[in-house]
Formats: sequence, structure tokens, C-alpha cells
Amino acid sequence: MQWPSTASIKRSPADAYLSSRLHDKGHEMYSFNEFISSEDGAVTVDWVVLTAAIVGLGLAVLTSVGGGTTTLAGKVSSSLGGAEVTQLGTLGF
Repeated sequence: MQWPSTASIKRSPADAYLSSRLHDKGHEMYSFNEFISSEDGAVTVDWVVLTAAIVGLGLAVLTSVGGGTTTLAGKVSSSLGGAEVTQLGTLGF
């Protein structure tokens, strides 16, 4: 079995970015100090926290409103269940 050349493999933009940063530095791996001082991951963490807060807020709203909508739906159902359909002639049209 013959392995494909690396030129034919499509890379994601993140792979290309990381590869360019590593090769620009002149070595194969980040050093620990470069990893700690890099702020690339901090933005990702901010977005993850923000997204989790929005999802949590949505769940809180659904939980607090859920009981009221169930009660309202029951009232509408019972009200429509007792309604009668009349002929158009009886309404004066």
C-alpha cells in the first residue's frame, strides 16, 4: 500500500495556521513559555463561556415560562372544546 503525499492532503485553516506559526519559528513544537504567553486560546475560552451563559439563560427562561404555557394551553383547549360551530345563516350573513 502506498501512502498519499502530503501535498494532496487538504488541511483545515487551523492546521495551516498552526503549521505556518511552527515553521516560522524555526522549530517543530511550541515551547512551554510560548504556549503560556499565547492568547489564541483565551478568545476561544471567552466564546465558550459566553455561549454557555446564553444556553443557561435560555434554559432558565424555558423552565420559568414552561408551567405558565402548559396552564394556558389547557385553558384554551377546554374553552375550544365547549365551542360549537354554527351555520353562517344564523349569524345574520
